[in-house]
Amino acid sequence: MDRVLASLVIIAGTIVPSGAIAMELTPRPAGQRTFPGSQYPVIFYAVDLTKERFDKVFSITLVDDGTPTGGGGGIASGFDLDAIVLDRDGDPRTLDDQVRPSRFTFRAGTTRPTSNPYLRPTPERPGPVFGALDATTIDLELATLGVFDARNAAPDFARNGFGALTLGDGGRLTAFFEGGVAVGKGLFVVFGELGGQPGEGLGAAITASDVEAGLGSIRR
Repeated sequence: MDRVLASLVIIAGTIVPSGAIAMELTPRPAGQRTFPGSQYPVIFYAVDLTKERFDKVFSITLVDDGTPTGGGGGIASGFDLDAIVLDRDGDPRTLDDQVRPSRFTFRAGTTRPTSNPYLRPTPERPGPVFGALDATTIDLELATLGVFDARNAAPDFARNGFGALTLGDGGRLTAFFEGGVAVGKGLFVVFGELGGQPGEGLGAAITASDVEAGLGSIRR
């Protein structure tokens, strides 16, 4: 049977206990871009899955490391995810080889107190973190997690930001790829972080559960 990558977890600063196999890989920088209207760039990261010799990838999980430093407080607490895709060449600038997630699950982490009115929820955007409607529901039209387009039109991030989901300290997002994506001769996880402030990079480890099964064995 095919070797299936049922779940991949990327965590800042922490190695998670593995399933059958632990892959200690580090996301590499993959450039940056400042989108029109933004005062901050998106920092891109890529992880090469090809050398692990898996046949399919069903899900990717990003977890904020919970460190209460970096970036802003309030709705901007934690890692600010622009988008996450599977990509054939690891280059976020080439779009025709990207596979977007089919669905997501999300759990916001904690947020830090702030006196900045531009980093607080608004009636139009009531979620505890930017890009969320509540602690477990993503505002998909605002977050646009399958497209690299995030912007922070400072100072009023709450009302004028676009194209990102802030995880919160210790927050977690899982992206699912229906039917799985074949690794073939090349496959990368590519994701971006809006802002790139110290303390917000995902620079640590990845763990994977390697099983001979399908969607029923996805770890959540």
